[in-house]
Amino acid sequence: MSAALFGVLHAANIKPSPELAMGVTNVMLFGVFIGLYAAREGSLWGVCGWHAAWNWLLGLGFGLEVSGQVIETKPLILDLATRAELPWWVTGAAFGPEGSIVTTAVLLVSSIVLAVRGRSEDYGVSGAVTSATTLET
Repeated sequence: MSAALFGVLHAANIKPSPELAMGVTNVMLFGVFIGLYAAREGSLWGVCGWHAAWNWLLGLGFGLEVSGQVIETKPLILDLATRAELPWWVTGAAFGPEGSIVTTAVLLVSSIVLAVRGRSEDYGVSGAVTSATTLET
């Protein structure tokens, strides 16, 4: 449910178009991915990092649209402005890379890997807990 809501909240960013449909689908897939990631890690910090890094790199770092929003500034890293000669489903066109079939593939594979691997049993802290417990006893 949260992944669907996350996608729908991005649905008004550009006029209805095929890239909007693909973009909203990918935003929902990203919601699934970050939900699985948060469940595996037992924390929202990684999710916050993923979302902030993605938006920052696309918009400010590479000068690309972020969910259909144009960032009006010179790219800080490299200008990767959408190339008109490539089909919209490769670049995401007006929605940005989030509307690309490449993003769909990456998110599907990543979500499947996280779903198969399941939750980290100790959320990655067993060594620290064991060491601290040993020191106390």
